[in-house]
Amino acid sequence: MNVIEKYLGQFYFTEPIKTIKNNKTLKSIMKTIQPKTWRLWAGEIITALLLVFFVHSAIDNYLNLLSLKNLLWFYTKHVGITAWFIVFIEAGIAILLFFPKTRIHGLAATLLFVIILATVVLLNPHSPHLFGGILNKLGKRFYLPFEIFLFLITLLAIGLNIRRKTAIQPKAIQNIIVQ
Repeated sequence: MNVIEKYLGQFYFTEPIKTIKNNKTLKSIMKTIQPKTWRLWAGEIITALLLVFFVHSAIDNYLNLLSLKNLLWFYTKHVGITAWFIVFIEAGIAILLFFPKTRIHGLAATLLFVIILATVVLLNPHSPHLFGGILNKLGKRFYLPFEIFLFLITLLAIGLNIRRKTAIQPKAIQNIIVQ
């Protein structure tokens, strides 16, 4: 990756690629580019927060697996499978969020997971809950507001990452400059 690719990979084009002629210099190409670094940073920060949340929850649920199994007797008869499934789902979402190519899938899985957690809390308000991680420390009163917050920032991150996908790729920029 050369310096031009590294530098131009951080920006979005404000006009379509077709308007950029092959004979333009780098300076004239730079005039058609508008920096959108705040979108990149916001998407990365939200994804990092979600990643830390899911890694922490997966580790906490793994370490407290016996408590999780005991708690799941309130909800299902298949306790062992469900407990391990929860741990693997949280770890899987964390892995999907870690890699940039699978980040959108991780955010979609996060959205689905948060909806499932909110449904469990709404349908069983008087049953005990053990979601692992920070949710255990918050208490029952803050489960639903925290899940709504997670839902909203996940939607925001999906929007920011979808807009990021529309950015021109660095190799395409190099082809324009070289030709």
